[in-house]
Amino acid sequence: MFAGVAGLISSEHYPLLMLSAVSFGLGYGAQMPLFNILIATLFGPTAFARMVGIMGPIMLPFNLIGLPLSTLTYETFGSYIPAYAAILVLYLVAIAGLLGLKLPKHSR
Repeated sequence: MFAGVAGLISSEHYPLLMLSAVSFGLGYGAQMPLFNILIATLFGPTAFARMVGIMGPIMLPFNLIGLPLSTLTYETFGSYIPAYAAILVLYLVAIAGLLGLKLPKHSR
């Protein structure tokens, strides 16, 4: 998704915009399955449903604030590029957080 958003910001040629859109779409489509895999790996199958249920209200404010903030950004700057740039920064924060996760060791 990072490459897709970065491409949308920087590309001026149609083929590159399409490649960026495909990159973003693939990342967006993989987001939910990977989120579920991460939750199952971190908390185990017995706590999976409970943890997904807990995560919903935690994620809700972040999901709700995106549209008003992007609208405010467009009204303030006349462009969505600052909003996309903020998304890129948030992606970097998320990547740093994921790299800091200690996954449990599985015995086979």
